[in-house]
Amino acid sequence: MATIGIDIDDVLSETILSFLDFYNKKHNTNFSFNQITDYSLSKALNIPDKDEMLNIFDFFNSDHAKNMNTTPYSKDIVHKLSKDNLLYAISSRPTQLIELTNIWLNKHYEGCFKEIILTNSSIDKSSTKSSVCISKGIDYFIEDQVIFAKDCAEVCSKVILLDKPWNRLKMNNSNIIRVKDWSCVISELIESYN
Repeated sequence: MATIGIDIDDVLSETILSFLDFYNKKHNTNFSFNQITDYSLSKALNIPDKDEMLNIFDFFNSDHAKNMNTTPYSKDIVHKLSKDNLLYAISSRPTQLIELTNIWLNKHYEGCFKEIILTNSSIDKSSTKSSVCISKGIDYFIEDQVIFAKDCAEVCSKVILLDKPWNRLKMNNSNIIRVKDWSCVISELIESYN
């Protein structure tokens, strides 16, 4: 049995796709998923930094967020992993979103996670996922954001980085393994167990 930390946005949920649908309708724009090559939405959308969190909170209070899809293959694989492993959902989301996050995760991944933890590190940079990994004894972490992957790779045996347009920088860390999608996650974990 392993203890596995799993990010939420764009790892469990198709957050950016849903956010862009919401944002494009609201602002009459036409941003596409592949155009988001920076995890900072203010940079990717060319908006002032102060507007980034306003747009994010507007999105999370919308039906778009409540009706987000799960990422391909994640639902079945997470349910399978939860049978023999201890899973934690760990996100940099603001702590004000805990109720909405719990509702969405329980709708799609009911009973899979021992705990849902929001680090608030999207606002408070001193709060880290690695500190959560240490306190919960996380062996492996599944992530989509480079900065968090590097942070967790310092304390976890392996970080699995799901390939996204915003994380295609070259990695020079043997603890970070890039995979194309969830269909490759189990084989990477099995290889790590052995």
